[in-house]
Amino acid sequence: MEDELRTKISILKTLLEKRGNKSFTFFEKLLFDFDKGLVEEVIKSILPSYAIVQYAAFNYEEETLFDAIWNIADKLKKDSRL
Repeated sequence: MEDELRTKISILKTLLEKRGNKSFTFFEKLLFDFDKGLVEEVIKSILPSYAIVQYAAFNYEEETLFDAIWNIADKLKKDSRL
C-alpha cells in the first residue's frame, strides 16, 4: 500500500507541476521524505492537509487523486496506529 501511495503522490505532483500549480512543491517534499524512509512523517503531513485541495485550486482530476492519497494515508495510519 505504501508503493501505491508513493505512486499516486508522484502522479499528482506531476499533474500540478505541468499545470503550473505551485502546490506541487508540497508533494515533491513528500516524495523526498518517502525516499528518505520517512513514511510516518509523510502520512502525518497528508492527513491534516485536505484544505490544499481548495486553497491550491485543484481541478477535478487532482482533487480525486488527492482523495485517494488521503484515504490510503488514513488506512496506513489506522493499520499501524501512528
